[in-house]
Amino acid sequence: MMDEGEIFGQHHPQARFNEASLPIGAALHAGVAIAWLERQGR
Repeated sequence: MMDEGEIFGQHHPQARFNEASLPIGAALHAGVAIAWLERQGR
């Protein structure tokens, strides 16, 4: 049984993620990639 607040690494079989945060992370990564490409003149 897992205690409330127990923390596991991301590759642990009992790790749980808040999937509602995935669009935010994807947008952040895309924004950083676009900014980097713009600075590189691409």
